[in-house]
Amino acid sequence: MAAFIVICILLIFFYFKIKKYFNKKSDDQFMRNMEYSPKRRTQAEFARFEKIRAQRIGSKKFIWHSVGDSGCCPECAKNNGKKFLWDKPPKTGLPGEGKCCPDGKCRCWAEAVIPPPRKR
Repeated sequence: MAAFIVICILLIFFYFKIKKYFNKKSDDQFMRNMEYSPKRRTQAEFARFEKIRAQRIGSKKFIWHSVGDSGCCPECAKNNGKKFLWDKPPKTGLPGEGKCCPDGKCRCWAEAVIPPPRKR
């Protein structure tokens, strides 16, 4: 019985390791494509690109910035200056995706909060 439990734990452990490996591989391919042809990309793809790039340098949070002019939607104005986790963005999505904007052309951007370097 104990051997069965150990085998189950090992299988679960390796499943998540493999899943993380393939997600990173998929992200790597996405990043290469974005760097190759940035002119044909949507705002949602640029938002995902920024998220991946920030997370790879160790950022866990971002600060939402909106343009703040008359063309800014109420949701973007409400989120302006607030901090959010990359893994748990607000219901409106990441800045620049345009999910909440009426015309779909969001001009918001995310400022990555970079943690201080670790002391050795």
